Amino acid sequence: MLIVIGLFLVLPSRAAADHLFATTMDPPNLPTQTNRLGLLGPCIRGIPERDFPANTGFFVAHGWAYIPWEDATPVERLAFVSLASVFVLTIDGQVQTFVLHMALINTPDGQFMSKLFVSEYDRGYAGTHVFVGTWYYDASDPSIGGAFGQRVQIGDPCVLTVHFV
Repeated sequence: MLIVIGLFLVLPSRAAADHLFATTMDPPNLPTQTNRLGLLGPCIRGIPERDFPANTGFFVAHGWAYIPWEDATPVERLAFVSLASVFVLTIDGQVQTFVLHMALINTPDGQFMSKLFVSEYDRGYAGTHVFVGTWYYDASDPSIGGAFGQRVQIGDPCVLTVHFV
């Protein structure tokens, strides 16, 4: 079963030595601190804006999960790991860079595969900014029925206006 996941976090940039995403995790790779900024939760709940502390490092981490991984067919696995299966974050209309985190986690109920796209901002922001997150999946997945490598948008983009105060 394919699941959209969103871990909304606030992190330092990739050049920083103390990545909040990497240092605030408990197994199985779930963020534990409050310095995260998420889009999926507010989007699902219909919350269009929120406040966040200005000049405070944060990160955004969203992506995909597949449960149970051991039941995925070879075609489903290929679609999952495809470069077309991505999360794209824009801030004020500018596409953001990310670091890809993939993990296969064994649980008593089976294997859990996660694919997270993490963007980090070690110095934070000030003022008001518009975050837009869009999830895409490879069309070769049997539930979609297209060609391998073809990117298909899944659902509507999540838009969140953040007031850094």
